[in-house]
Amino acid sequence: MTDLDQFQAGDVLAFSGHNSLSRMIRATTLGSISHVGIVAYAPSFASIKAWRRPIIYESTTQAKRACYRVNYHVSGVQAHSITWRLADAKKDGVRVWHYPLTNPLTDAESDTLTWWCEDRLGKPYDYWGAFNARTLGFGWLRHLMRSRENLDSYQCSEFVADATRMLGRFATADASKWNPSSLCRVLVQQGSVQKPRKI
Repeated sequence: MTDLDQFQAGDVLAFSGHNSLSRMIRATTLGSISHVGIVAYAPSFASIKAWRRPIIYESTTQAKRACYRVNYHVSGVQAHSITWRLADAKKDGVRVWHYPLTNPLTDAESDTLTWWCEDRLGKPYDYWGAFNARTLGFGWLRHLMRSRENLDSYQCSEFVADATRMLGRFATADASKWNPSSLCRVLVQQGSVQKPRKI
C-alpha cells in the first residue's frame, strides 16, 4: 500500500516506461524520463487539512483508467489516484521518481493549485507540442529560439511547467518548450524541487 503522506501538493512525479512511445520520447529528448505529472489535493478534501487526499494531475493519452474527477476516459488533462497510478506503473514495469517540492505550499497556494488543475481538466493533449519538445531532429533549435507559447492544449511537461510557474516555483518564459527530462533537471537546478527519490 502506498504511503500517501509522503506526497504534498506541488510535488512532481516522473515516469519512465518500456513501451515503444516511452522509448521514443526518451530517445528523442536524450533523457531518462518519458512522462511527468503534478500532485495536488482532491477538491472534496482540499480545504480540510486532516482529510486531504493527494492525487496526480497529468496530461496524457495513455491512461488505463477513467479520470478520477470526471469518471470517464480523457485524452489530455486528467486526474488519477496516486495509489492506483503507482500500482499500474509497478504492474507494467514503469520506473517512477518522486521530486518533492523544496518549500511546501501554503494552504492558500495548495488550494490555488487544486482549482488551477481542476479548471484545466479535459484540455486536449498537445501532440504538436510533444513533437516539438524533442531534442533530436532540429528540436534543439526550438529551445534556442523564442517561440510562441500555446496553452490551448497541453503535453505532460508543458502542463507541469505551467503549473509550477503559476505557483511562482519555476522561472520560465515558455512552458511549451520543456520535455519531461529537461523540465525535471531544471526544476532541481533552480531549487524548485529536491533531488528525486525512486519509488
